[in-house]
Amino acid sequence: MAGLQFNTKNIKRVPINRNNLFYSEESFSYEFEVGKNYIEQDMNQTAILYQVDLSNTNVDAVYGETNEDSVQFKAPVEFNCVYQIDEPELKSYDSSKNLGKTWRVSSNT
Repeated sequence: MAGLQFNTKNIKRVPINRNNLFYSEESFSYEFEVGKNYIEQDMNQTAILYQVDLSNTNVDAVYGETNEDSVQFKAPVEFNCVYQIDEPELKSYDSSKNLGKTWRVSSNT
């Protein structure tokens, strides 16, 4: 995690050249703008990234741990995204397998 770097220079990435075989520059720009407008305006979902500032956080030399109150963060970054919440699954119980012994108490009194 210490080697993780973010693109803070706002360098515009050039599209892959093989796309030019199928799309012209105008078509690619149009598709890009449609996708960007969909994510930013139609979906209107954002996430906030809180990056830990390791140089200013006081970390224990032996265990590499820190207290909850002494963690220092860099400036939060908000970005547009599309997140999906799936239906919950119950993975701890599988009725098709016999994963344990079932105990039954009889009431013969």
